[in-house]
Amino acid sequence: MRVLALDLSTSTGWALLEGTLNEPMSAQLVEYGVIKTAATIPEHGPYPWGYLHFSYAIGEMIRQLVVSKQYDYIVIEETNLGKQRYSQKALEFIHLSVLQALWRTGRRNIVHYVSSSEWRKTLNLALTAEDKRLNRKLSQAKSRAKASNKKLDKKALGIRGKFTKKHMALRFVNSVFSLGLKVKDDDIADAICLGMSVFAGASICDGT
Repeated sequence: MRVLALDLSTSTGWALLEGTLNEPMSAQLVEYGVIKTAATIPEHGPYPWGYLHFSYAIGEMIRQLVVSKQYDYIVIEETNLGKQRYSQKALEFIHLSVLQALWRTGRRNIVHYVSSSEWRKTLNLALTAEDKRLNRKLSQAKSRAKASNKKLDKKALGIRGKFTKKHMALRFVNSVFSLGLKVKDDDIADAICLGMSVFAGASICDGT
């Protein structure tokens, strides 16, 4: 079975995987990439029309991707509650435009949604004890720096930035598929994980 996974956003990660259901480690990564427009939302027009035209542009690019690939199943990451209203607006517009574009292809009954918490749980992605220790060390160092009114020198302390859910996905796909994806490629990593979760039996969202 072939799965085309889409992590929709203003920079949409996508991945095409092939494997056997209920055998997640059988999944082979066929192709992957990212879809984004050259122009920003404001460059697509004044508010609110820039959001509309931007989402249409993303939808059309994804339609072109969809019709150019062979797959049995499309999986899209379900939306989460956003903290920034205009980022959330853009995301919801993109989801609508993509669904309209997929509707026009006639491939409607093979489109499903999976939540980000579900694909992470299905793939057993979680912070390790070492990840948590380093995050605590960073938090404590920030508190000390703030209290002493000094600049935090992470390099001198031997620590990096906070290890997040995005880093977990990157670490996972780089390990499984021997990739060299970086933090800037987090949308691709999320799409690959999303696709892999289908082979692992992730639960599908039903809109309730």
